[in-house]
Amino acid sequence: MSLPLQQDFPVLEEDALQNPRWHQILLWVVCFGIVILVAVVIILLLQLEAEKKKAGAGCYPVKSNCSSDNFQSLLRSRICNQSEANSPCQICSPHWHLHQDRCYWLSTDIKSWNESRSDCTEKGAQLVVIPDKEEMEILKKIMVVTQTYWIGLYLSEKKWRWITDHQLDQNLFQEPPSSAGNESCGRIKDSKIIPDVCNAVFRWICQKDPIVL
Repeated sequence: MSLPLQQDFPVLEEDALQNPRWHQILLWVVCFGIVILVAVVIILLLQLEAEKKKAGAGCYPVKSNCSSDNFQSLLRSRICNQSEANSPCQICSPHWHLHQDRCYWLSTDIKSWNESRSDCTEKGAQLVVIPDKEEMEILKKIMVVTQTYWIGLYLSEKKWRWITDHQLDQNLFQEPPSSAGNESCGRIKDSKIIPDVCNAVFRWICQKDPIVL
């Protein structure tokens, strides 16, 4: 009874070897896929090369082959309308005012002097310091006349000092601030410096250096 079964195996193996069509179909599919993949890679490389050539002519900042000098020149011409390479271009952050090599920001909210100082620090700035009358004239142009603003002035050991640790030049102002107690801070209104308790709440002015291109 086992002989017929032993004779059937060679027949099945011979049929499988004589009919390899599914192997051929699979091979053709793989080859076709490889050809398509190579064609896609070539097209992408050609497009990338074209973009690099285009970027070299226009020098846009998102392209890696645009030099820093060319990028700065482009920013000067677009932002500051400057074409000279050695001419500095100064810019401020949005909502800041550029005046005489300084950027100024005026609040619309009200805080105490210490809170105002902390807010300026978080902005990478400081409460405004007024070293001379020229700086005062600049502030008069940008301040709201009816508003009072904290400035970087405080009373320390009965002497008025700026937050830069410089002492206030009393000759700069017609009405220098007098002492308002041990914890006194300076505010400005209509070009006049007024002493007040530091816990009072007013608007404030931040100051920082501009970005130079």
